[in-house]
Amino acid sequence: MSRVVCHARGSNVNIPSQWLLYVAVEDVAAGAANCERLGGKILDGIRKMNGKDFCVIRDPARAVLALIGL
Repeated sequence: MSRVVCHARGSNVNIPSQWLLYVAVEDVAAGAANCERLGGKILDGIRKMNGKDFCVIRDPARAVLALIGL
């Protein structure tokens, strides 16, 4: 897991300005679908970042994190 400060501008305009945690997963699409199935929301993506699938999700309690492919 890594973390960076995300600024809501440019290609990140849909992402809240905050520390953004990245969780590496085998299948970003499956993780994003599971998030939605459990009441969360996809805030941005799925798109490519440095050649890997990436998306930002928010859980029902409004916690935000990013999923990135292995």
